[in-house]
Amino acid sequence: MRSFNKGLVSVFTDENGYHKVMMPSGEVIPHLIKTVTTNEVDFSKVEFEMICNVVATKEDALENYKK
Repeated sequence: MRSFNKGLVSVFTDENGYHKVMMPSGEVIPHLIKTVTTNEVDFSKVEFEMICNVVATKEDALENYKK
């Protein structure tokens, strides 16, 4: 069994059977619409699609979240 790396995201299955992605901070990424999890011998990877906002800069995003 491999060790748990606290710097990586985690993928888990919720009570409805859907895969969810959790950041190391404990925040679950919202609005996922598709996940593909691949388990390898030494690692796993997850590819996901999500609904998101599009803004020009990080500053624009931060300003919009303040509103």
